[in-house]
Amino acid sequence: MSEPRTTTAPHFWHAARLAFVSFVHTSQNNLTMVIVSLAIVLFWFAPMGSSLWLDETGTVWAIRGTLTETVRRAFEPGQPSVLFSIVLWLTVAIGGLKEVTLRIPSLVAALIAAICVYRLARRLCDPERSILAAGLFATYGTVVFAATDARPYALALMCEVLALLMLVKWCETGRLLWGVACVLLTALAVYFHYLCVTVLLLCPLYLTLQDRTARPRKPHLWGMSALLGFLLLLLAPHAMMLWRLRREHSFSGMPEIRDLLDAFVYYRLAGGIVIGLMVTRFLFPELAIRRQTLLTKSHAFLLAWYLGPIIILLLISLFSEAKLFVPRYYIWGVPGVAILAASIISAVQPAPARRIVGLLILMTFCARRIPIGDAAHGGQDWRSAMRTAQTVMQRSDATLLLRSGFPETPIEGLGDAASASSQIPIHLAVGCPVSLHLATGTCQRSRISVIEIG
Repeated sequence: MSEPRTTTAPHFWHAARLAFVSFVHTSQNNLTMVIVSLAIVLFWFAPMGSSLWLDETGTVWAIRGTLTETVRRAFEPGQPSVLFSIVLWLTVAIGGLKEVTLRIPSLVAALIAAICVYRLARRLCDPERSILAAGLFATYGTVVFAATDARPYALALMCEVLALLMLVKWCETGRLLWGVACVLLTALAVYFHYLCVTVLLLCPLYLTLQDRTARPRKPHLWGMSALLGFLLLLLAPHAMMLWRLRREHSFSGMPEIRDLLDAFVYYRLAGGIVIGLMVTRFLFPELAIRRQTLLTKSHAFLLAWYLGPIIILLLISLFSEAKLFVPRYYIWGVPGVAILAASIISAVQPAPARRIVGLLILMTFCARRIPIGDAAHGGQDWRSAMRTAQTVMQRSDATLLLRSGFPETPIEGLGDAASASSQIPIHLAVGCPVSLHLATGTCQRSRISVIEIG
């Protein structure tokens, strides 16, 4: 009589599953910190020394020369704000005109914003989910771009998140000092980038959702509202000038269906949630979702934080000549969706399944090309292009007219024929001593070469 056949495969799979679940369950915080740290090194620090892209060349043009010249140029079309130009001018005065120096303020601001996202998430989530929220924020596509961009997006985002954190502290303590800090930081966010005005309604929305006993005193609220209104009113002349030139400043065109899908449903987040739930359903047959924890006032506020800038810019783009539906222009809602995603994961049961879903979403955010090479940031290599242009110009006596891609500022004196050209790209190749001879009405040379790059 033969012995009964035994099968070890199911036992091996069961043991492997238990070992994997136990490892994730006990090491989730450490794994999250390691993944986020590697992501910051690879996606934030790696492209710091790469060539500038088109918009960053406008920053270089604005901050060349004295501080007085920088302030004057900051009012020219194509420049984001006076405050940002002053900050960059001071940074370059200390660290020199290099790509890394130009991007340091954005890098520092993005790091501070990530820390503030963690602090805000702690009001809603446990430490594990709060770390995850900061990680999702730090690896979000537009945040990765803004963290190494010599433009004001990261600084405005930092001020915005700090302002919300001050508002929370104001409601918790009732101290007017936190209210003043909230107002000043909110104004600074708009001073760095005017489109940050799309999140101004967040403060009254947050106050509305609070219990009456948790709201600051009404005289304090009215006083802080008046202070904020006064500070923003100082920007009105420049903002009105930009609005009158809204057609010239628009470059993105009418939003398409794909643009709407990318804005309202971030594909990495949606993909990470689907993958996470599929994997955990396979590992945990008893997987459950507590739906009653999803519909809360906090989640409604976070959803409004995320969708508010998107909807406002969509309406402006649809019903006016200002086409502003660009991902980096509605980046202000990213902290809201990062905290919301981390918070709703708490509805997943059991706890090990919740941790696996969070890690898989974070890994989906990190599944991107590592930005290396001269064109790592922005996909443009103006440094090499200018070296090539220099080589060409050394072989001839021509005057170089460079079509920069900025539509706002035509070269003065050349009329409509040169309306597509620009005065902005002066000394574009940072660290490469290239002198561009730009026509300014009269040209002493008989030969002119027009080179279009990009």
